[in-house]
Amino acid sequence: MRSRVGRVILFSVFMLPVLFAVLNFVPENEVLQSPQAKFAPFDASVTIQNNNPPEITEFNPPVLNIEAIGEEDLHFNLSFIDADNNELLVSWYADGNLIEEGFDEGDGFDEFNFDFSCGIEGERSILAVVSDGFDMDSVEWNIDLALRDCSSGGNEGQNGGSNPDTGNSSFSVSRSFVQKSLFPGEIGRESVIINNTGSTDLDFEFSLSGMGNLASLSAYNFSLDSGKSRFVDINFQSSRDQQAGVYTGNLAVESGALAAVVNLVLEILDKESLFDVRVSLLDDIITEKDKIEAVVDVDELSNLGEIGVHIGYFVKDYDGSEIKLFEEDLMITGSQRLERSFDLPSELGFGNYLFYVKLTYEEKIAVASQPFRISSVGFWYKLIMTLIIVDIIILVLAIAYYIYRKKSGLI
Repeated sequence: MRSRVGRVILFSVFMLPVLFAVLNFVPENEVLQSPQAKFAPFDASVTIQNNNPPEITEFNPPVLNIEAIGEEDLHFNLSFIDADNNELLVSWYADGNLIEEGFDEGDGFDEFNFDFSCGIEGERSILAVVSDGFDMDSVEWNIDLALRDCSSGGNEGQNGGSNPDTGNSSFSVSRSFVQKSLFPGEIGRESVIINNTGSTDLDFEFSLSGMGNLASLSAYNFSLDSGKSRFVDINFQSSRDQQAGVYTGNLAVESGALAAVVNLVLEILDKESLFDVRVSLLDDIITEKDKIEAVVDVDELSNLGEIGVHIGYFVKDYDGSEIKLFEEDLMITGSQRLERSFDLPSELGFGNYLFYVKLTYEEKIAVASQPFRISSVGFWYKLIMTLIIVDIIILVLAIAYYIYRKKSGLI
C-alpha cells in the first residue's frame, strides 16, 4: 500500500510540470493557450505620469529621400536616448514589412542593412520606430528604386532551383494579411517578402484568387537560393466605375509540397460618401461558441444634422462568400459609437474571416472591415486545465492519505 501511494504521488508531481509546460512553453501554438490569456485585451487601468518619450537624436543617411537600384546594399543607423532609461524596442520595416527588431535601454545605437532585391521598382520606404511601450519616435526614408532585372541567380521563370520532397526545405512569408483602401480609379501597392529559410534552393509559383481584375503581381514565379529573399508586389487597381465595397481574395505561395497563403482585402471607398466608418473587434481570435463583439464609429462629415442611414453587418471569407449578420436603419447626428454583438453563424468553421460594415445613404456607401479568426483553442485549453486540476486533487488526496496512515501508525 505504501509503495502504491508513493507511486501516485511521484506520478502526480511529474505530471504537473508536464501539463504546465504544454500551456506555457508552446506560445506559437494557439490551440494550447487560453483565449483570455493570449488573445483578449489586457483588462486593466494604468495611469502613466511624467513619462518622457524616447528621442531619436541622429540618423543616417541624414537625407530622407534616397535613390537606389534593386539589390543595392543600403545601410541605415540611428542613435536614441530615453530620459527615463526605459527598455526600448527598436523595429525596422521595409515597405510595411517588419524585418528586424530588438531591445535596448536608455542611450542606444542601432543599425540596419537591407537590399530590396531585383525585379521591383518605384517608391519604397524604410521605417525605424523606437518605442518605450507608451510613446515612440520614428524616422522614415523614402527610396526611389530603379529596376534591376533578375538576369542571373534566381531569374523569374527559371527552373534553376530544386524542390525536393525530403531534406531541409522551408520558406517564410513576411505577412499573412494584406489590406488596402482605394477610391475608384486609383491604384495602390503592397508588398510581401519571400525568404528561403531552408538549406536547399527553391522554385516558387504565385497565384491570385478571388480578386478578379482588382489585383496583379510583380512576379508569378522565380527561384531563390538558400538564405535569399525577394519582394513580391501586389498591385491593386480600381476602375472609375468600380462599385464601393469590400473585396477579398488570396495570394497563394507554393514551392513543391510547401505552401502558404496571404489573405487579401481591398476596400473600395465612395468619394461622395457623407460618412466615415471605422470598426474594431473586442477579440480578433474567438472560439466557435463566442460572439463577435464589434465597436463601430460613425462620423457624419456634412454637418447636415440628423440623417437616416441603413447599416449592414457581414462576415466574409477570403473566397468571396459572405453572410449577413444583421441590418438596421438608424438616425445619425454628428459622431456616434455603436456597440454590437453577434452570434457566430453555425456554418462557419475554423479559419480566417473578415467582419465588415456597410453604411448606405441615398446610394452612397461607406465601408470598414476588420479580420478575425475562429479557433479551436477553447476545447484544448479546458481539457488541459481540467487535467491539471484533477492531477492536483489526486496529489493532495494521496499526500493526505499518506499523512493519515503515518499518524495512525499504519506505516
